[in-house]
Amino acid sequence: VLTRPGEPSRWPQALEAVLGPRVVSAVAELTGRAEPAVLPVEVTALDVSASTIRQAWRSGREPRFLTPSAVHDYIARHRIYAGPGARR
Repeated sequence: VLTRPGEPSRWPQALEAVLGPRVVSAVAELTGRAEPAVLPVEVTALDVSASTIRQAWRSGREPRFLTPSAVHDYIARHRIYAGPGARR
């Protein structure tokens, strides 16, 4: 389960009754269990806008890690943002 940094994992009451007892705090606790477990993992979301991605392409930088691979490949293959200063 992905969580935001500093935010506790909160589920609706019905889910809490099922998931709460299964929460573990380390990857090692996920194996060797008789029933499934839930490991909350903090993930910091990137603040990325379409404008940032377009600007990167137009200035010759590849925003490979700002978009899914399929999106990146599509943009590159079709040269969607090719223009002055864009990579050829």
